[in-house]
Amino acid sequence: EPTWLLTHRWFHHTVAGWLAVGDNDTYPLAAVRELAALAPRAGVNVHLVVTPGQTHSFFFWRQAFADSLPWLAGRLASSSHRVTQVATHDGSMTVRSSR
Repeated sequence: EPTWLLTHRWFHHTVAGWLAVGDNDTYPLAAVRELAALAPRAGVNVHLVVTPGQTHSFFFWRQAFADSLPWLAGRLASSSHRVTQVATHDGSMTVRSSR
């Protein structure tokens, strides 16, 4: 339950979320606004996008997902812990971790 987690845990700003909702989507809009209000108090960084005239549809989701990718890439690039997958000569994958 997200509201329970955000009221009973502290995430030390190690967790973040992109929340996108259409303003014509009544129940999800209320839920997302509640989560966005609780998140900072729990140490969770949130980026909230409310798009006018949109409802809960695949087309909205597709655009919201595409819009979130630069934000996600920036968060991953600024991470102090890097994980890299490297293909080996035999086709297997090796995972390397560095700081």
